[in-house]
Amino acid sequence: MLLVRPLTGRMFDRRGPTVPVMAGLLGMVGALVTLALWRNPLGFHLAGVLYGLTYGACFPSIQAMAVGVVPPARRGAASATLFAVFDVGMTIGPYANGLLAETSGGYPLVFLVGGAVLLIPALLFFTRVLPEYEARRG
Repeated sequence: MLLVRPLTGRMFDRRGPTVPVMAGLLGMVGALVTLALWRNPLGFHLAGVLYGLTYGACFPSIQAMAVGVVPPARRGAASATLFAVFDVGMTIGPYANGLLAETSGGYPLVFLVGGAVLLIPALLFFTRVLPEYEARRG
């Protein structure tokens, strides 16, 4: 993540959020699919590197979008809201994934479902978030 953040930060500043956010979301999908299907140490490590790089591209861009569309006095609240929602996902996700793993017989389906779920924010990014972000940024 430390390697990719400076690069994607400059990309975000020059070209906007589309490339870092979409590359991040789709890369995380790829990492989870790799984790589900390539079940040996090399696949595990490759998935971890891919997930770390793409998460490092995506999350700071989303945070910059969140704080970039509010007045300066509301930036703390915008950032806190983003992290609160993130924390809710980090709280519910492991429990839900454990239940899915228990009922499906293992983790491959959990990783495939996780990858499929990440397609929802990708769709929402293009249909709702990006148009509103661009309208607010003027």
